[in-house]
Amino acid sequence: MRIDHKGILMADRKTICLNMIVKNEMANLARCLGAVAPWISAWVIGDTGSTDGTQDFIRSFFAERGIPGELHSFPFENFAQARNEALAHAYATPIEYDYLLLNDADKELVVDDPDFQQKLQAPCYDLLQHAGISYWNARLVRRNAGALYHGVTHEYLAVDGDRQRLDGVWFKDHASGANRVDKFERDIRLLTEALADDPENARYVFYLAQSYRDAGRLTEAVEAYAKRATMGGGDEEAWYARLQEARCLLRLGDDGGFVRQSLAAFSQRPHRAEPLYDLARYHRERSRTEAAALFAEQGIALGYPDRDTLFIEDYIFDWGLREELSIAANYSPGPARKARGAAACNWLAQSADVPEHVRSLAQYNLQFYPKAADEVAADGSQRAATIGDGNKIDIHRDVGRSRLSPTD
Repeated sequence: MRIDHKGILMADRKTICLNMIVKNEMANLARCLGAVAPWISAWVIGDTGSTDGTQDFIRSFFAERGIPGELHSFPFENFAQARNEALAHAYATPIEYDYLLLNDADKELVVDDPDFQQKLQAPCYDLLQHAGISYWNARLVRRNAGALYHGVTHEYLAVDGDRQRLDGVWFKDHASGANRVDKFERDIRLLTEALADDPENARYVFYLAQSYRDAGRLTEAVEAYAKRATMGGGDEEAWYARLQEARCLLRLGDDGGFVRQSLAAFSQRPHRAEPLYDLARYHRERSRTEAAALFAEQGIALGYPDRDTLFIEDYIFDWGLREELSIAANYSPGPARKARGAAACNWLAQSADVPEHVRSLAQYNLQFYPKAADEVAADGSQRAATIGDGNKIDIHRDVGRSRLSPTD
């Protein structure tokens, strides 16, 4: 028996079968399949009516690489039905494999740990999915785990047995699937029909609210979000419904409602900083810079919500809160807060991990701080030589397409 350099038996390397549904995905297939091909030994794909050459591309792609598989065709009724048909074909195939990799055409698999297949033991693994908002989603399931989808849209996977997180393998979500063209109105129809039969289904209510929001039907979104926030169950989803209710109220011009529901969202889940970011930006845009700086600092102090799994808005923790502090604190009468603002501005100006428009804005704004940025400590405690003329940052100024824009 061969043993690799980490002491793992090579025979323990689990085999993987790709499983997915597609329809008219030619724009995405080369990227999607190219990313998974090195890691799979089989594929079973369901097509729900492609007319753009998707089926021929799939067959030729895997034939060129010598990877066996099956392509099945069936009609689409709803997402659980279609995905479960694809699963049924994967369970029935005579091709041998250990795990199913559940994918979508607009997702790109990223493997940071090339040994991950030798570590697979659990019935189901959640993989991190990045698309501006990060969340963990069931994507690797053992063949005999009895996995089954539920839900007409925004479906979820139920699995018998333990479910674990898998680090070192994740999905980049390009959000470019062909089904997105008419997605929002289609989902509203599917969810409204489903709620007629199951009116207390909290998940359906939540995604109906999401669909109303994305379709621009904000008044209906507020009503649905408010209902979901009080239904109980799914704490993270209920919290996010309250947060989105607040954001929709702001877009509708209800400032008081926005502030109340943002604070309610924070009270509902006080380790999540997203409501504090929203409040910091809201007050900064209205020239209430001390309030803006206060909310931004409290959000920074909370840090990244590692124990949560859903709806984590990465940009807020990566740079958003620091950006709000770097602008608002310039107006602070207190030298300690101003120094913390200078430190945040300096960090943003020098970081290679923030978007270019954020870095450019910080570099421009540094001139307005009366301290040498490279001499300001991270906690803002170190005194430094004076630079610039001490004028104030334009709190409404953007560089490039910035998150600071009130219309984003």
